Amino acid sequence: MTYVYTQLNAYDIARALSQDEYASWHKNYGACLALAEFLEESATEFSGPIELDTVALRCEFSLMDDIADYNKQYSHDCRDIEEIREFTTVIEIPNSDSFIIQDY
Repeated sequence: MTYVYTQLNAYDIARALSQDEYASWHKNYGACLALAEFLEESATEFSGPIELDTVALRCEFSLMDDIADYNKQYSHDCRDIEEIREFTTVIEIPNSDSFIIQDY
C-alpha cells in the first residue's frame, strides 16, 4: 500500500480541527490552535510522521469551559490548573478560562 503524506503546520492542523463539527472545540479557534501547537510539539518526540486523525483526537481530548466544568465532569474539587495536571495532560488556551484535557 502506498501512503502520501503532507507536511502540516499548526495553522493547517487548527483549521482541520475546527472543521470537525463533533469535536468539543470546533467553534473555538483558540482551542484548536492550542491543541495544534501541542500536537506539533509532541510530533518532535516521534522519529517519523504522525497521522492527523481528528476523530481519534476528539475521542482522546476534551474542551473544558473552566475549572468548575472540569470539577463537575470528573467529580473533583481542583482549585487550579496545576491540581488538574496531577490527573492528566492540560493544554491551556491563551487569554481564556477554557482549557483542553486528555480524557481519562
